[in-house]
Amino acid sequence: MRKGVVWPSPRFTNNGNGTATDNLTGLIWLTNTNCIHTLNTSFDIDGVAGDGMVTWQHALNFVAGINAGTYNCDDTSNGGAQQTDWRLPNVRELYSLLDLGKFNPSLPAGHPFMSTINNYYWSSTTVSENTHSAWGVDFGTGKVASDNKELYAFVTAVRAGL
Repeated sequence: MRKGVVWPSPRFTNNGNGTATDNLTGLIWLTNTNCIHTLNTSFDIDGVAGDGMVTWQHALNFVAGINAGTYNCDDTSNGGAQQTDWRLPNVRELYSLLDLGKFNPSLPAGHPFMSTINNYYWSSTTVSENTHSAWGVDFGTGKVASDNKELYAFVTAVRAGL
C-alpha cells in the first residue's frame, strides 16, 4: 500500500500487446480481465459453463496454463509470444487496482481493462484462519471479502514489472 501517494498520470499505460503497466505499482496486468470467457470458454466447466467464473483451484490452474502456452489471453509482450511468469495476484495487488471513488466498475477512469466484470475476482491469498477460503475483490463495489474456494469467481493475472 502506498497511502497518500499521488497517482501518476496516466495511472496505466496500455502496452498495446495485451498487457498494461500500472504506473503506480509497476505491476503488469493482462488487459483482458475475463479471458476465460472471451478466449478460453472450453476451460470453464464450473457452475455456468463458459461464463468465466471458476473455483479457486481452477483459477490457479488456468494461470499455470497461460504460462505453459495452453491458454491464450492475447498477450504478445514476449516478442510476439506470451510471457511465462503470470500469476494469480495476491489480495493487496488486486485491491491496488481499485478507485474507491468509483462504482461499477470501481476502477480508475481511463483504465485499459476490457471484458471487466463488475463482480468478484479471486486472489492467490488464502484466509489464514480458514484455509478452505481465499480473499477476493469485487470490481463492481470495491469490496474485499473471503469466500469458500469451491465457489466461483473471475480470474485475471499479473506479473512483476521491469
